Parts: sequence; C-alpha cells; structure tokens
Amino acid sequence: MKGSDFHKQIEAFLTGQMSDVEKTDFEKQIEENPILKKEVEIYQEIDIAFDEGDWSTIPYKPDHKKLKEYEAQLKTSHSIELSQKINEVEHIYFNKEKSTKARFYLRYGWAALLIMSLGVVIYLFLLNSSDTTSDLYASYKHWDNLPSLTKRSEDNDLSKAQKLFLQGDYQNALNIFRVYQSQSKNNYQVLFYIGAIQLELDQNESAIATFTEIANGNSLDSDKARWYLALAFLKTDDIIKAKNELLYLSEDPTRFNHSLAKELLVRIE
Repeated sequence: MKGSDFHKQIEAFLTGQMSDVEKTDFEKQIEENPILKKEVEIYQEIDIAFDEGDWSTIPYKPDHKKLKEYEAQLKTSHSIELSQKINEVEHIYFNKEKSTKARFYLRYGWAALLIMSLGVVIYLFLLNSSDTTSDLYASYKHWDNLPSLTKRSEDNDLSKAQKLFLQGDYQNALNIFRVYQSQSKNNYQVLFYIGAIQLELDQNESAIATFTEIANGNSLDSDKARWYLALAFLKTDDIIKAKNELLYLSEDPTRFNHSLAKELLVRIE
C-alpha cells in the first residue's frame, strides 16, 4: 500500500467514512500491523490536540491549585481562537493539491509546536508562582500526631469525643472535650484536640490561644504546640509569626517536625 493510501485509510477510518465491511477489514489490519496501529494512535492524538471541543475529555487532573487555574485560562476564548486560527491556516494550505501524507506531517508539526509552547508557558507560570498560605496550611495540616485518648484513658467520654473527631463531627466532639476540660484542668492532650477542632471550624483566634496555652505550659509537647501554632498563623495569613515558630523548630534537630519546619520555611520564601 502506498504511503498516501495508507494515511487516506486512517483518515477515513477515524472520520467514519468507511463502510461496515471496510471498517471491519481495517480494524483487522490494525491488530495485525503494529506500525499501522501506532500511526492510528498518533492521528488520534493530533486530532485531540487540535479539537478544543474535546479538551474536557482528556484525563488530566493535576493536584496543583494554580495549575488548575491556568488550565482553565487555556480553555478561554483566547486559547480557542488560537486553535481556530491554526486550523484556518491548515485549511488554506491543504486546499492546494498536496498529498495526504504531507497533510499528516504538517498537522503533526503544528501539534508538536502547540504542545511544546503550552508546556513552556505552564512551566514558566509555575516557576514564577508561589504557594498561597492556604495551600501550605492544607498541605501540612495533619492530625496524625495527636495523642490517642482511647489508649491513654478509659474514660468513655474521651473515647467518644475522639471517635467523633475522626469522623469529622467536630462540633459535638468539641462540646464533650470542653465539658471534660472544665472538670480536669491542664489536660494538654485534650487541649490539642480542642485546638485542632477550632481550626477545622475556622475558630482560628481561639485555636491560636489554645495552642499558645500548651506551648507556654509545662507540657513535654510544647514543641508540637508550636508546630500547630505555625499552621494556625499560616491559615490566618500571618506569615511573620508563622516564620518565627518554624525558625524555632528548625534550629534544633531534636525539636518536633524539625525537617518539615525547614522545608516549610523554604516554601514560604
């Protein structure tokens, strides 16, 4: 089969211009010919790259918040207009008596150029952007280091409150913890849960006061409280105070989350 016929058949197959018999025969050729199969895959990728209507079907789900925002910008009318202009240029060129093979490679070149350009723009965008304090708080907010009240106490109320906390029922958990704390002063393990819940309920100033109480007390976990203080300050966008707490933790390798504190300081900068 000539190269031009080869690519004509691929286009006819992908655009639904084949009869049922031709389609069945061509599908059999695809299965038996790995080169043909690869050519068909490349054609499909090019069509996706040039069809702005298919963008939403691409399985692309990055975790980075700013990359998601930029992806949305790439789908705006400006970006779609760019894609349309490229297709118009193709249309003018291909109306001339060029071979189908030439059409294929020119389309491939345009697609490669467009993809490379978008990749560079996204890379530069991320390189020059920084994490927001909200992003950092969400990334480093983990409650795994909170004490297990079920193990430390046989008190049914504390066990129930911890279970409610783990289930995300923060308000009911907080109610139980407050009653218990009013009857048992200086229970720093319970205070940690109260501070965490206050952050989850956006009672940020109360959370700061709670963790400050632990940090200034005689608890062996005062360093841990300063870590959560740093996160609370990040959540309230108080970068200076957050840095002060992180600097303290990063100065001594024996302090709680020493390595994470150093890492977070770099990301804040």
